[in-house]
Amino acid sequence: MRRALLLLGLAAAPALQAAANFDCTPPNEGNRPFFRAISKVRVLPETEAWAAQATKRGAAVHYVLSIHETIEAFGLCHWTVEVKADGELWKRFYVSPDGESVLAQAPSGKPSPRSDCTP
Repeated sequence: MRRALLLLGLAAAPALQAAANFDCTPPNEGNRPFFRAISKVRVLPETEAWAAQATKRGAAVHYVLSIHETIEAFGLCHWTVEVKADGELWKRFYVSPDGESVLAQAPSGKPSPRSDCTP
């Protein structure tokens, strides 16, 4: 019986670790995590190029962060950052609260590394 409980505990350990990584609570850094998430998306080469073209056309470019629309991808929590021009969605990105992981929404609608999602 003890052995069965030990094995069950060992089998649950990876799931507990994955759950720990899916913590979407903003780090206790004031507004910094929110600005960092948007900045990570703003400085992407594809975003800068698109935003420059949109601005040239006279469109207002907006970056919308939602910490309530979270996803779990690659074992981490990600917040949603939408990039819009004049209210029309151009692209959706996903940024981890620590800013270390930036993903883009693939044509399939699933999060994917950015290299797979260039327009």
